[in-house]
Amino acid sequence: MVTPFIGKLVVFLERLFVTQGEKRGRPKYLDDTVVLSPGPALVALYKETEHLYDSITYTLIRALRLKHEEVYSDTEMKTVVERVEEEIVDVDKIYEERIKVLYGEILRFSISSEVNMEKDEKRKVYALKLVCRDMIETIKDVREVQKNIVIYLQ
Repeated sequence: MVTPFIGKLVVFLERLFVTQGEKRGRPKYLDDTVVLSPGPALVALYKETEHLYDSITYTLIRALRLKHEEVYSDTEMKTVVERVEEEIVDVDKIYEERIKVLYGEILRFSISSEVNMEKDEKRKVYALKLVCRDMIETIKDVREVQKNIVIYLQ
C-alpha cells in the first residue's frame, strides 16, 4: 500500500532533513512556481541578488582577514584592521561551495522568468544579471588582493 508513495516520501524527507551546511550556497527565494508571474519572479530575483551580495560580502571580509562581526560593529575601522586574523581563507573553496551554485541558479531562474515578462521587466532582470556578474568578478579579483595581503603582512 505504501510503495506508490515512497518517491514522494523520500523527496519530503530530504527537504525536511537538510543540514545547515547543505543550505549554504542554495537559493532562498527562487521558486519555480513564481517563475510564471513576472512581478513575484522579479521580487524573488531582487531578494536572491541580495542573498548573493551577503554571501560575497562575507567572503570578501574573510578574504581580507577581517572579522565580520567587527566590520559591522561600532568599532573604528582602524582598530578592526589592526586585528587582522592569521588564518588564510580559501576563497576558491568558498566560491565553489557557496557562490557559484547560487549565481548559476539566479541566472537559470532569470532566463526562465524572462519568457513571461514585458520589455521593461526584462531590462530590470538584465540589470540584475549584470550586478551579479560584477559581484562574481569582485570575488575573483579578491584572490589576487589576498596574495598581496599575505606578502605585506609578513
